[in-house]
Amino acid sequence: MVAGHLREKNGYFHIILNYKDVNGNRRTKSVSTGLLIKGNKKRAEAMLQDARKNFEQNEPIDSNDILFTEYLLSWLEMMKNSVEITTYSSYAVCIKSRIIPYFKEFKLKLRDVTPKHIQDYYQYELNDKGLSPNTVIHRHANIRKALQHAFKIGLINFNPADRIERPQKGKFVGSIYDASELETLFAIVKSKRIELAVLSFSSSSVARAFNSCSMVMSRYTIVVWSCSCPNREEICTIFMPSSNQWEALA
Repeated sequence: MVAGHLREKNGYFHIILNYKDVNGNRRTKSVSTGLLIKGNKKRAEAMLQDARKNFEQNEPIDSNDILFTEYLLSWLEMMKNSVEITTYSSYAVCIKSRIIPYFKEFKLKLRDVTPKHIQDYYQYELNDKGLSPNTVIHRHANIRKALQHAFKIGLINFNPADRIERPQKGKFVGSIYDASELETLFAIVKSKRIELAVLSFSSSSVARAFNSCSMVMSRYTIVVWSCSCPNREEICTIFMPSSNQWEALA
């Protein structure tokens, strides 16, 4: 909720709202209540609270000033009501915890992002962080989608993500958890919020309970495919490549 207060002006109450624009600059907005000062303070205060609660910032984004990282957050907020919650969560984790931390130190403006900036980021993830090409391809999909929206609404003249060499997709080769690895996994998630899901997906009885379903548990992915099961149309996936990541999720 934005900050705000009442101001008396020309015999009337006015609502003053204080907020930050997309560039982090402080702004104020004045709205007349139409209420005379005398005898209307409680009504004016109620209008103030309502205005603070329902305030929406509708100022256009200035592509000359907005940073690339700020634009990504703005785009992410827009996507919240445009995609499924699971999709939005995937976007949020990728953008907030991976993409933004890298680009934040460069303080790049949206209009100044070049294909080389994006290509350098991919090389950083591949070479310095040791991520797989498939993971970087997912990052590329997020960046390209966000920049495509900026191009579509006229904030940039072209999509720089369309002018880079995308990593070659690798072929996934799964490996099965053995008994000792399962014990290690169970110890990591014990008493954590993810424990029930891990135990459920690890149980062969669960796999049998899903008629015509298949389950694969590997070092990389736990996936339940829904086939002809009644009321099981969704695909449940947990991506956890390592013990460290299991601990992070737990």
